[in-house]
Amino acid sequence: MSRSYLVYRCKEGEVLKKPEAVIALWDEDLPRFSEILDEATASRPSKARKPGEFWEIVTKEKADPYDWEKIVEPVKNKDHDPLGDMWKERAKIEKLMQEGASLEQALDVMTPFSHTFRYESEAPKDLLPKMGEIES
Repeated sequence: MSRSYLVYRCKEGEVLKKPEAVIALWDEDLPRFSEILDEATASRPSKARKPGEFWEIVTKEKADPYDWEKIVEPVKNKDHDPLGDMWKERAKIEKLMQEGASLEQALDVMTPFSHTFRYESEAPKDLLPKMGEIES
C-alpha cells in the first residue's frame, strides 16, 4: 500500500529540520527512500543532497501540521491569511527554539510570502498600462 510522507532535509548535528516535499512510497520502497530521493533530486542540482545532509521522512500522522500545510497547500492570494500565518509561524518558531534551534534557524521556517507581504492602503498608481501604450 502506498502512503504519503513528509520529507525533511536534515543536517548532521543540527536540530532544525527543513520540510522539502511530500512523497508517496510503497511499503517495500521504505528501506531505500534515501536512494529514491537522491535520484529524484539529481536532475536539479540546487535540490540535491549536500555533504553532511540526510533525508528524514515522517508519515502524515506524525508530521508537524504546520510543515505539512506549508508544503502541501501553496499560498493563494484569495485564501491567504497573513495574521493567521503569523500566529502559526510564531508557535512553530517558539517550538523550534524550545528544541534547541537558534532564533536565526527558527526564522528560516517562515514562509517567504508571509514575511515579505505588506498591506497597501491604496492600489499602486499606473499598475495597468494605458490603452495608447499597448501595441497589438
